[in-house]
Amino acid sequence: MLRIAYIASFALFAGIAGLIGYNLLNGPVDARRDSLEFQLENAKTGGSLMQVQEDVNYEEIQYAIAAKPNLWTPLTQVAKAAAKPPDLGKMLEGVTISRRTVGSGENVKISIITPENRAGQWVGIGGTLRGLTVKSIEPRGGKVVFMMSFQGREYTYSLSR
Repeated sequence: MLRIAYIASFALFAGIAGLIGYNLLNGPVDARRDSLEFQLENAKTGGSLMQVQEDVNYEEIQYAIAAKPNLWTPLTQVAKAAAKPPDLGKMLEGVTISRRTVGSGENVKISIITPENRAGQWVGIGGTLRGLTVKSIEPRGGKVVFMMSFQGREYTYSLSR
């Protein structure tokens, strides 16, 4: 029994050694390399897609460029600094929200007290105060969201009781 195992393992070892030797002598990369070299030697150009113009008038091209004085200005001008967004907190300085509300839903109005108007001013959604538009009103919490559009962007600021 042991003798059969020795013979089988020796046959397996001999088979693996034979495959390794065959692979070293007859490498698969060599055949592919030979094929590519043959293709490169026999390759033909596909031709040009563009017709080359040999008599180019460079003086005319230079004149056309010189005739456009603002040609490079978009690339060479310094970018203008963006204007600072408005400080909504500073615009609403001294403004307080009172507890008085009227209406409900979209028709709700709330009394807003300013230093100029101590009695309060009734403002609803879409109304304006100091150049700011009221975006939303939450009557229970007394939260009012003001908004202002500046350079295509919308800025918001919230005030609560």
